[in-house]
Amino acid sequence: MNSPKRFAMEALVAVLFACFLSTSLFVRQDGASGLVLAHYTSRIVEIAACFLIAFVARGSRINPFRLYQAGAGAFAAYLAFESCKVLLPPGLFNGQAVLLDACSGFFNGILIACMVLLFARVFCSLPARHALVLIPLSWACSHLVFLGSYLLPPAHIHAVETLLLLASGAGLRFALGYLIPDAAFEGIVAPRRETLAMVPLLKSNRYFSLYFGMLVFPFFYGLMAQICADANISSGLFDVSTEIVGIVILVLLAMSAPLQKSGLDAEGIFVIVLPVFATALLFFPLFWDREVFVSGFIMKCGFLVYTSLLWIHLQRLTSKAPDKCFFFFGIALGLYHLALMAGRFFAYALNAYTVLSDQTIAVAALFAIWLLSMAALVMLFAHRRRREPSAVPTLATSFDAAFARFADEQGLSERERLVTREFARGRTVAHIADELVVSQETVKTHLKRAYAKTGCHSRQDLIDRIDAIAGEKAAG
Repeated sequence: MNSPKRFAMEALVAVLFACFLSTSLFVRQDGASGLVLAHYTSRIVEIAACFLIAFVARGSRINPFRLYQAGAGAFAAYLAFESCKVLLPPGLFNGQAVLLDACSGFFNGILIACMVLLFARVFCSLPARHALVLIPLSWACSHLVFLGSYLLPPAHIHAVETLLLLASGAGLRFALGYLIPDAAFEGIVAPRRETLAMVPLLKSNRYFSLYFGMLVFPFFYGLMAQICADANISSGLFDVSTEIVGIVILVLLAMSAPLQKSGLDAEGIFVIVLPVFATALLFFPLFWDREVFVSGFIMKCGFLVYTSLLWIHLQRLTSKAPDKCFFFFGIALGLYHLALMAGRFFAYALNAYTVLSDQTIAVAALFAIWLLSMAALVMLFAHRRRREPSAVPTLATSFDAAFARFADEQGLSERERLVTREFARGRTVAHIADELVVSQETVKTHLKRAYAKTGCHSRQDLIDRIDAIAGEKAAG
């Protein structure tokens, strides 16, 4: 129900998400190579936790309130280790600083993974047309908060980051209680009726563009940031002017939401962002070592748009089945941050084993543009293949009416109806599994149950029974 109270709650969710996102921006500066062990430990654990939660969600429904409790426990442990850094005298035991940094980063990674997936779950409970506006605004506000951090003394940044995490976490619990009905089970997880298929999902033509983009764009973004950090050159990714323009673009993206019937699909996002990245990489060798931030400026704006559109697309995919949110977002955000870290490590290795000369940068940029071109070609073929009409023509509307009567008479469940109808239309088991994001074994199980209820033994038997009902209706 669209009441003023609900609109206010949705706006609060956007503000809380912005506060949460801004905490990760405080450490993403050009000096990333000098970040403490805690940061990298946190990122690695965050990636692992996202994949772990997705793996659990493939066969079980996760209670969001229990996941929140896990995040709260991780936050308490994180605060404890951060307090130990301040309170314990240095050199109390061998490896004290390394151990405390590693433990702090470990629990911070768990906290971030839990919170980001819970925010995703909250957004999935919102209408898609509202998410089209709120998600870009959240990203814009997070960068506005990040800009404000430049006004603070460096010694106060960490305290502000902790306070923002605390505030966003407390508000998140309030939003969960209001926007999400109480879980239907008390425990941490409950078995699914059907297991979601992870490998077919990654191989599916329907989702190939989505996951491929998550690997390509964060990789090049991390690559540029780390190359500039290693060479002590301003990348322009975090300049004030870049942040301001990025905020304006995100606000315009939110304002354009009423003009969109729905968000862009994965191919549309790829087509928009790819030329932006290619242009940034083209300018990279031209302005290398000249303190001109054109490349970073272009790439940062493209990356902000991509990340915002990615969240919108994932929200649209899962809004009708929020229970699958942890599965989709867990895989997506795990791949996203894995690619980002891979880009940084690749740049670090490039700097360690080669000299970052003009020639090296030019070769790297040209190779990247070539790789993007090949990616676009692969994307085009995947898109065409997915858009090809089925070899079996779609049956007439009378088929749907006849099938509905047939399913009612035979007492088929909702899932058995869906699988059997598509199978009778001529869809393959693999196609149905891709559409429903389940394994082929699950589809076969539903078909066997439907066969047992209806007395059919093949696809042709199904079609004959449905055609007979359609003929009776036509004769009547």
